[in-house]
Amino acid sequence: MRARRAVLGRWLLLLLLLPGCDLYNRVEPPLPNEEDAQPVKPVVEPTMQPIEDWHPDPVVTQERMSTNGNGKYQVYGVEYEPWGPIPAYEETGLASWRGEPYDGFTTLSGEVFDIDDLMAAHRHLPIPSYIRVTNPLTSASTVVRVNDRGPFHVEAIVDLSQAAAEKIGLLDTPDTEVHIELINDEDLPVFFLETNAIYGVDQVRELTAEFSRLQNVNSVVLPQSNTNWFRIRLGPFGNVEDAKRVRGWGILNTDTESTILEE
Repeated sequence: MRARRAVLGRWLLLLLLLPGCDLYNRVEPPLPNEEDAQPVKPVVEPTMQPIEDWHPDPVVTQERMSTNGNGKYQVYGVEYEPWGPIPAYEETGLASWRGEPYDGFTTLSGEVFDIDDLMAAHRHLPIPSYIRVTNPLTSASTVVRVNDRGPFHVEAIVDLSQAAAEKIGLLDTPDTEVHIELINDEDLPVFFLETNAIYGVDQVRELTAEFSRLQNVNSVVLPQSNTNWFRIRLGPFGNVEDAKRVRGWGILNTDTESTILEE
Protein backbone atom coordinates (compact mmCIF):
# COMPACT_ATOMS: atom_id res chain seq x y z
CA MET A 1 0.00 0.00 0.00
CA ARG A 2 2.84 2.42 0.85
CA ALA A 3 4.52 1.70 -2.51
CA ARG A 4 1.25 2.28 -4.31
CA ARG A 5 0.80 5.63 -2.57
CA ALA A 6 4.35 6.61 -3.47
CA VAL A 7 3.76 5.81 -7.14
CA LEU A 8 0.48 7.72 -7.12
CA GLY A 9 2.16 10.62 -5.37
CA ARG A 10 4.80 10.84 -8.06
CA TRP A 11 2.11 10.78 -10.74
CA LEU A 12 0.16 13.57 -9.07
CA LEU A 13 3.28 15.69 -8.72
CA LEU A 14 4.06 15.22 -12.41
CA LEU A 15 0.50 16.05 -13.41
CA LEU A 16 0.46 19.19 -11.27
CA LEU A 17 3.50 20.46 -13.18
CA LEU A 18 1.85 20.05 -16.58
CA PRO A 19 0.90 23.33 -18.30
CA GLY A 20 -2.75 24.33 -18.23
CA CYS A 21 -3.57 22.65 -14.91
CA ASP A 22 -5.31 25.54 -13.14
CA LEU A 23 -6.37 23.65 -10.04
CA TYR A 24 -6.78 26.58 -7.68
CA ASN A 25 -9.30 28.64 -9.65
CA ARG A 26 -11.16 25.65 -11.04
CA VAL A 27 -14.68 24.89 -9.80
CA GLU A 28 -14.95 21.11 -9.67
CA PRO A 29 -18.25 19.36 -10.46
CA PRO A 30 -19.31 16.64 -8.02
CA LEU A 31 -17.52 13.34 -8.50
CA PRO A 32 -19.22 9.94 -8.68
CA ASN A 33 -18.86 7.43 -5.89
CA GLU A 34 -15.88 5.12 -6.14
CA GLU A 35 -18.22 2.13 -6.07
CA ASP A 36 -19.90 3.43 -9.25
CA ALA A 37 -16.67 3.80 -11.19
CA GLN A 38 -16.82 1.99 -14.50
CA PRO A 39 -13.83 1.25 -16.74
CA VAL A 40 -13.60 3.61 -19.69
CA LYS A 41 -12.55 1.58 -22.69
CA PRO A 42 -11.27 3.50 -25.71
CA VAL A 43 -13.05 2.64 -28.94
CA VAL A 44 -11.81 3.61 -32.40
CA GLU A 45 -14.12 2.88 -35.29
CA PRO A 46 -12.18 1.09 -38.07
CA THR A 47 -14.16 2.89 -40.81
CA MET A 48 -13.12 6.38 -39.68
CA GLN A 49 -10.38 8.44 -41.29
CA PRO A 50 -7.07 7.70 -39.52
CA ILE A 51 -6.64 10.21 -36.71
CA GLU A 52 -2.99 10.81 -37.61
CA ASP A 53 -4.03 12.20 -41.03
CA TRP A 54 -6.26 14.91 -39.60
CA HIS A 55 -5.24 18.57 -39.35
CA PRO A 56 -7.34 20.76 -37.02
CA ASP A 57 -7.37 24.50 -37.61
CA PRO A 58 -4.61 26.31 -35.71
CA VAL A 59 -5.70 28.48 -32.81
CA VAL A 60 -5.50 32.13 -33.85
CA THR A 61 -3.31 34.15 -31.49
CA GLN A 62 -2.20 37.75 -31.57
CA GLU A 63 1.53 37.62 -32.35
CA ARG A 64 4.09 40.35 -32.78
CA MET A 65 5.32 40.97 -36.30
CA SER A 66 8.42 38.94 -37.05
CA THR A 67 11.73 40.76 -37.28
CA ASN A 68 12.38 38.65 -40.39
CA GLY A 69 10.41 38.68 -43.62
CA ASN A 70 8.56 41.98 -43.18
CA GLY A 71 10.97 44.29 -44.98
CA LYS A 72 11.22 45.13 -48.68
CA TYR A 73 12.53 42.28 -50.81
CA GLN A 74 13.22 41.52 -54.46
CA VAL A 75 12.49 38.35 -56.44
CA TYR A 76 13.19 37.87 -60.17
CA GLY A 77 13.91 41.59 -60.47
CA VAL A 78 10.56 42.62 -58.97
CA GLU A 79 10.54 44.56 -55.69
CA TYR A 80 7.86 43.84 -53.11
CA GLU A 81 6.91 45.83 -50.01
CA PRO A 82 5.03 43.86 -47.35
CA TRP A 83 2.11 45.48 -45.60
CA GLY A 84 2.12 46.56 -42.00
CA PRO A 85 -0.74 45.62 -39.64
CA ILE A 86 -4.05 45.95 -41.49
CA PRO A 87 -7.59 45.65 -40.12
CA ALA A 88 -9.06 43.58 -42.95
CA TYR A 89 -8.23 41.93 -46.24
CA GLU A 90 -9.88 39.43 -48.56
CA GLU A 91 -9.26 38.32 -52.12
CA THR A 92 -10.24 35.61 -54.58
CA GLY A 93 -7.76 34.00 -56.93
CA LEU A 94 -5.74 30.91 -57.76
CA ALA A 95 -3.86 29.01 -55.07
CA SER A 96 -0.67 27.00 -55.45
CA TRP A 97 0.74 24.55 -52.92
CA ARG A 98 4.12 23.27 -51.77
CA GLY A 99 4.88 19.59 -51.51
CA GLU A 100 7.74 17.37 -50.43
CA PRO A 101 10.61 19.23 -52.20
CA TYR A 102 9.96 22.20 -49.91
CA ASP A 103 9.69 20.23 -46.69
CA GLY A 104 12.29 21.35 -44.14
CA PHE A 105 13.23 24.56 -45.95
CA THR A 106 13.72 27.68 -43.84
CA THR A 107 11.08 30.33 -44.47
CA LEU A 108 11.77 34.08 -44.58
CA SER A 109 10.40 34.28 -41.05
CA GLY A 110 13.17 31.94 -39.92
CA GLU A 111 10.79 29.07 -39.20
CA VAL A 112 11.06 25.63 -40.78
CA PHE A 113 8.45 24.93 -43.45
CA ASP A 114 6.53 21.74 -42.71
CA ILE A 115 4.25 20.45 -45.47
CA ASP A 116 2.21 18.62 -42.81
CA ASP A 117 1.40 21.83 -40.93
CA LEU A 118 -1.24 24.36 -41.94
CA MET A 119 1.10 27.04 -43.29
CA ALA A 120 1.03 29.48 -46.19
CA ALA A 121 3.09 32.06 -48.06
CA HIS A 122 1.79 35.44 -49.21
CA ARG A 123 3.58 38.24 -51.02
CA HIS A 124 2.33 41.11 -48.86
CA LEU A 125 0.56 40.05 -45.65
CA PRO A 126 2.39 40.67 -42.36
CA ILE A 127 4.39 37.74 -41.00
CA PRO A 128 2.87 36.07 -39.09
CA SER A 129 -0.78 36.38 -40.07
CA TYR A 130 -3.73 34.03 -39.97
CA ILE A 131 -6.05 33.69 -42.94
CA ARG A 132 -9.04 31.52 -43.73
CA VAL A 133 -8.80 29.85 -47.13
CA THR A 134 -12.02 28.56 -48.68
CA ASN A 135 -12.61 26.41 -51.74
CA PRO A 136 -15.85 27.85 -53.22
CA LEU A 137 -16.54 24.65 -55.17
CA THR A 138 -16.82 22.51 -52.05
CA SER A 139 -17.16 25.13 -49.26
CA ALA A 140 -14.26 23.38 -47.51
CA SER A 141 -12.07 25.80 -45.60
CA THR A 142 -9.11 25.91 -43.28
CA VAL A 143 -7.18 28.43 -41.24
CA VAL A 144 -3.48 28.74 -42.10
CA ARG A 145 -0.63 30.70 -40.60
CA VAL A 146 1.31 32.88 -43.04
CA ASN A 147 5.04 32.62 -42.31
CA ASP A 148 6.73 32.98 -45.71
CA ARG A 149 6.72 34.96 -48.96
CA GLY A 150 5.37 33.81 -52.30
CA PRO A 151 4.15 32.54 -54.65
CA PHE A 152 6.38 33.89 -57.41
CA HIS A 153 6.44 31.13 -60.02
CA VAL A 154 2.71 31.13 -60.87
CA GLU A 155 -0.16 33.61 -61.06
CA ALA A 156 -1.55 32.70 -57.68
CA ILE A 157 -2.46 34.80 -54.65
CA VAL A 158 -1.39 32.33 -51.96
CA ASP A 159 0.98 29.37 -51.64
CA LEU A 160 -0.37 26.66 -49.31
CA SER A 161 1.30 23.77 -47.57
CA GLN A 162 0.40 20.33 -48.83
CA ALA A 163 -1.69 19.66 -45.72
CA ALA A 164 -3.74 22.84 -46.25
CA ALA A 165 -4.26 22.10 -49.95
CA GLU A 166 -5.36 18.57 -49.17
CA LYS A 167 -7.76 19.74 -46.46
CA ILE A 168 -9.73 21.94 -48.86
CA GLY A 169 -9.46 19.58 -51.84
CA LEU A 170 -6.86 21.26 -54.06
CA LEU A 171 -4.36 18.44 -54.56
CA ASP A 172 -6.16 17.07 -57.63
CA THR A 173 -7.58 20.41 -58.86
CA PRO A 174 -4.62 22.82 -58.90
CA ASP A 175 -6.37 25.44 -61.06
CA THR A 176 -9.17 26.04 -58.58
CA GLU A 177 -9.78 29.54 -57.29
CA VAL A 178 -9.92 30.09 -53.54
CA HIS A 179 -11.16 32.89 -51.33
CA ILE A 180 -8.80 34.11 -48.63
CA GLU A 181 -9.74 36.35 -45.71
CA LEU A 182 -7.54 37.83 -43.00
CA ILE A 183 -8.46 36.81 -39.45
CA ASN A 184 -7.79 39.77 -37.21
CA ASP A 185 -9.89 39.38 -34.08
CA GLU A 186 -8.44 39.41 -30.58
CA ASP A 187 -11.64 38.05 -29.06
CA LEU A 188 -11.96 34.81 -31.01
CA PRO A 189 -13.05 32.02 -28.64
CA VAL A 190 -11.14 28.78 -28.24
CA PHE A 191 -12.66 25.41 -27.43
CA PHE A 192 -11.62 22.42 -25.32
CA LEU A 193 -12.92 18.87 -25.10
CA GLU A 194 -12.92 17.55 -21.55
CA THR A 195 -13.73 14.05 -20.37
CA ASN A 196 -15.97 13.35 -17.46
CA ALA A 197 -14.34 12.06 -14.28
CA ILE A 198 -12.15 8.98 -14.83
CA TYR A 199 -11.22 6.75 -11.90
CA GLY A 200 -7.70 5.39 -11.55
CA VAL A 201 -4.29 6.04 -13.03
CA ASP A 202 -4.49 2.94 -15.25
CA GLN A 203 -7.58 4.28 -17.01
CA VAL A 204 -5.87 7.63 -17.51
CA ARG A 205 -2.80 5.96 -19.00
CA GLU A 206 -4.94 3.95 -21.41
CA LEU A 207 -6.85 7.00 -22.65
CA THR A 208 -3.86 9.32 -22.92
CA ALA A 209 -2.16 6.66 -25.05
CA GLU A 210 -5.12 6.85 -27.44
CA PHE A 211 -5.21 10.66 -27.33
CA SER A 212 -1.52 10.76 -28.25
CA ARG A 213 -2.56 9.62 -31.73
CA LEU A 214 -4.38 12.91 -32.28
CA GLN A 215 -2.11 14.92 -34.51
CA ASN A 216 -1.55 18.54 -33.44
CA VAL A 217 -3.85 18.24 -30.42
CA ASN A 218 -2.57 18.73 -26.88
CA SER A 219 -3.90 16.73 -23.95
CA VAL A 220 -3.57 17.66 -20.27
CA VAL A 221 -4.48 15.46 -17.30
CA LEU A 222 -6.32 17.29 -14.51
CA PRO A 223 -6.28 15.67 -11.04
CA GLN A 224 -9.51 16.17 -9.15
CA SER A 225 -9.06 17.56 -5.63
CA ASN A 226 -6.28 15.16 -4.56
CA THR A 227 -8.43 12.10 -5.20
CA ASN A 228 -7.96 9.13 -7.50
CA TRP A 229 -10.28 10.78 -10.01
CA PHE A 230 -8.98 12.59 -13.09
CA ARG A 231 -10.22 14.44 -16.14
CA ILE A 232 -8.43 14.78 -19.48
CA ARG A 233 -8.67 18.05 -21.41
CA LEU A 234 -7.96 18.14 -25.15
CA GLY A 235 -7.25 21.34 -27.06
CA PRO A 236 -7.34 24.16 -27.60
CA PHE A 237 -9.32 23.98 -30.84
CA GLY A 238 -9.76 26.94 -33.15
CA ASN A 239 -13.43 26.16 -33.76
CA VAL A 240 -16.17 24.11 -32.16
CA GLU A 241 -16.51 21.83 -35.20
CA ASP A 242 -13.00 20.44 -34.65
CA ALA A 243 -13.85 19.68 -31.02
CA LYS A 244 -17.07 17.95 -32.10
CA ARG A 245 -15.18 15.95 -34.70
CA VAL A 246 -12.74 14.59 -32.11
CA ARG A 247 -15.62 13.71 -29.80
CA GLY A 248 -17.39 11.90 -32.62
CA TRP A 249 -14.34 9.81 -33.48
CA GLY A 250 -15.27 7.23 -30.87
CA ILE A 251 -12.15 7.36 -28.68
CA LEU A 252 -14.58 7.48 -25.78
CA ASN A 253 -17.51 5.11 -25.54
CA THR A 254 -20.20 7.76 -26.09
CA ASP A 255 -20.51 11.49 -26.69
CA THR A 256 -21.96 11.89 -23.19
CA GLU A 257 -18.57 11.07 -21.66
CA SER A 258 -17.07 14.42 -22.65
CA THR A 259 -17.99 18.09 -22.64
CA ILE A 260 -17.05 20.90 -25.03
CA LEU A 261 -15.93 24.04 -23.19
CA GLU A 262 -15.62 27.53 -24.64
CA GLU A 263 -13.14 30.03 -23.25
